[in-house]
Amino acid sequence: MRREGRHRGVTFVSFILIISFAIFSISIDINSTINANPIPTGSDPILYVGGSGPNNYSKIQYAIDNASNGDTIFVYNGTYYENVIINKSISLVGQDKDGVILNASGSGDGIYINETNWVNVSNITVTDSGSAVGDGGIDIYHSRYVTIENVNASGNGVGIYIQYSSSGIIHANVIEDNKEKGILVVSADIPGYYSDNNHIYGNTISDNPGGGIDIELYSENNFIYDNLCSNNGYDGIYIKGNNNLINNNTYSNNDRHGIYLLSDSNNITNNTCNWNGIRGIYLEGADYNYIYNNTCLHNQYGIYINLASSNNNISSNTCNDNSEAGIYTKEANNNIIWGGICQSNKYGILLDSASGIQILYSTITSNKDGIRVTGTFSTIDIHYNNISSNTKYGVNNTVTTTVNAEHNWWGNITGPYDPSNDTSTGGLYNPSGLGDNVTDYVDYYPWWDSPTGSILPEIVDNTSPSATTGDPFTFNASITD
Repeated sequence: MRREGRHRGVTFVSFILIISFAIFSISIDINSTINANPIPTGSDPILYVGGSGPNNYSKIQYAIDNASNGDTIFVYNGTYYENVIINKSISLVGQDKDGVILNASGSGDGIYINETNWVNVSNITVTDSGSAVGDGGIDIYHSRYVTIENVNASGNGVGIYIQYSSSGIIHANVIEDNKEKGILVVSADIPGYYSDNNHIYGNTISDNPGGGIDIELYSENNFIYDNLCSNNGYDGIYIKGNNNLINNNTYSNNDRHGIYLLSDSNNITNNTCNWNGIRGIYLEGADYNYIYNNTCLHNQYGIYINLASSNNNISSNTCNDNSEAGIYTKEANNNIIWGGICQSNKYGILLDSASGIQILYSTITSNKDGIRVTGTFSTIDIHYNNISSNTKYGVNNTVTTTVNAEHNWWGNITGPYDPSNDTSTGGLYNPSGLGDNVTDYVDYYPWWDSPTGSILPEIVDNTSPSATTGDPFTFNASITD
C-alpha cells in the first residue's frame, strides 16, 4: 500500500472577504502541552534490553516479540545492529538518546511501526537505514496514535517517514544529515489511508539534502509548529496537502525556499523565513490561503505569489532587505496584501500581470520602487498605505492602464511628485509635490495628509425609522479599522 490515489477534493478551512477580514481561529490551543499518546491497555510490565537479570534480552526485537500490548521495553546504552518491527501497542524507551544507538546497517527501516496503534518511541538514536524508496530511520505505516519523542534520526534515507498514519505526535527530535528528506508525510485517496491530524512540533530539522519537511498530497489537517528547519536542500517545508496549519516555525538558510506552498486553505502564520536561497514563502497554484504575520528577510523574494494562485489573504507580513522584491505577484489574481511592511528591497511590491490586486494599510518605504506595475492587468487598487522614502518611485506604472492609488501618504503633505502634465488625457499634474515620485497612469488624488490618514468623512444617517416588506430605504454604515 505505497502508491498514491486521486484527490478527495475536500476542504473546510476558508475565508470570506467582504469589506474587512475575518481572522482565522484554530480549533485547538497549539501552545498547550501535548503529552505522548497513552497506551490504553496492559499492566505495564517492563522488559529490558542490553542489561542483565530477569526479563532482559540481547536484542530489541527479541523483547518486542515477547512483549504484550501495554508493555514498556527499556533499552540500556549500547549499539544495536537491527531492523526493528513494532506491531504491538508498546513503549520503546532508551536509557539516553545519545547512548542508545540503533544501526540499521544500511538496509531497510531502522524502526518500522506496522499497522498498529498506541506506540511510543523515545530516547533513541536511529541511524543508517537503507536509501531505497520507502526506507526511513523511523517508518510509521498505516498506524494511529504514535508518538516519536526525543529521538535522533540522522544518517538515514528519510529521517521520519509517516505513511497513511494519523493522530501522531512527532516532538522534540533532532532530524539531520539524512540522505533525503527530514520528515516525509504521504497519503492515499482511500478512506483510512490519509495522514491527518498529526502534530509535528519542537523539532530541529537540518542539513537534509532532499528538504526539511514534505507534506504530500491528501495529507490534510496537520499541525506543524515551533520547528527549526535550516540548511536543508530544496525547501524548509514543501506542502501539497490542503488545510494544514504551519505556525511559528523558523525556516532559514534553505537552498530554495523557506515555505513552498502548492495547495489550498492553509494557515501560514507567525513563521520566520530568512536567508533562503530564492524565496521566503512561495505560492504556486495555491488558493484561499491565509498568510499572516510572517517575517521574510534577506531572500531574493520575500513572498512570491505565482501562476494562478488566487484569493489569498497576505496580511501583516514583514518583507524587508530582500535582493529583488519584498512581495511579488506574477500572473496571480484577486489576492489582497494587507497591513504589511516592505522596506529596503529593490521593489517593495512587484505586480506582474496581476489583476484584482488590493494593497491596503501597508508600509512601503525605503525601496528603489515602492510598488512597480508591469504586464497586463485590469484592476489594481492601492489605498491607505504609507508610500514614502522610496528612492526612484513610490508607484512606477510601466503600462498605460491606470492604477487606482488614491488615499495614500506619499511622505509629504503636498502629495507625490508628478512633473508630467497629462491632465488633457485625464491624468494628474503635481510638480510641487515633495513626496515620492509617481509615473503617469497613477491616480493618486486625493492623498492622505499624514501617515495615519486624513479627516474622516461625515457619516449621515438616512436610515428610515421603520419599513415594511417591499419598502425601499437608504442606510449608511461606517467601518472602524
